[in-house]
Amino acid sequence: LQYPFQRLTVVFLLSNELVISCTSCNRTEYFLGYLTKLLQNHTAYACDGEHLSLHCPRHSTISVQSAFYGQDYHMCSTQDPETRMTEPINCVAPTSLQKVLDECQNLRSCQLLVNSRVFGPDLCPGTTKFLLVSFKCKPSK
Repeated sequence: LQYPFQRLTVVFLLSNELVISCTSCNRTEYFLGYLTKLLQNHTAYACDGEHLSLHCPRHSTISVQSAFYGQDYHMCSTQDPETRMTEPINCVAPTSLQKVLDECQNLRSCQLLVNSRVFGPDLCPGTTKFLLVSFKCKPSK
């Protein structure tokens, strides 16, 4: 992999350890933060009516791992716990992953409106829904 830094060697060991050798590199701390953002999994969510923003650092792009748009029981619901539905209903949009891939894959950042009209027919009208996306940032070529 090429990085925007001079004389930098990154070695991944089988024991999941990371060894970094940096000679004549005065931005080691910046690079370590950058590398951490590239290696970690990111998760973002937004409730109906909100915008979901995904963002990767410079020299990297979004790689969508999974997406779920469906009924919410805890994160976005404004109803009192006593009035919430107790029986789970299968309210998961089958187009969730493809929609997020179409809008965000291989971009540095993207923004999606979370709304049932974006993700196809509303399988459970009147219920609170949310979008949950898991992604990584991969180095740009």
